[in-house]
Amino acid sequence: LALLNVENVELQNLAAESLELQVLFRTGESELTVEGEERIKRLARMLDTQESLSIRLSGFADPRGDAEYNNALSEARVASIAEVLVASGVDAERISSEAFGDRFSIAAEGDLDAYALERRVSIEVVPALDATNVAAVY
Repeated sequence: LALLNVENVELQNLAAESLELQVLFRTGESELTVEGEERIKRLARMLDTQESLSIRLSGFADPRGDAEYNNALSEARVASIAEVLVASGVDAERISSEAFGDRFSIAAEGDLDAYALERRVSIEVVPALDATNVAAVY
């Protein structure tokens, strides 16, 4: 039984190291679509059964608009996802976030398809770190 438990923890860590989702947004929007909100709620249900996992949110915007606007927009996108996670029962302590605005944009000017892919929040499922295991990981 102990071996199965160790194997289960190893599989959870492996899944967490490689699980990343992306939620796309409409131009100038930070509100989730109905489908996007349902995806986040499903993620929250999974997290409810996997307390050893945390979430890292990274918000982005396409390069249209000034830096201040794009930073605020990417922050609002991250916040909208965090709100759904918390409302669905995920402890806020398990969620970390950062907003990048358009700092990492690689879209060619005028490429609407590339812009669409940059209006996103990347969601990484990662092993939860606490004060007792930070030194072991880093």
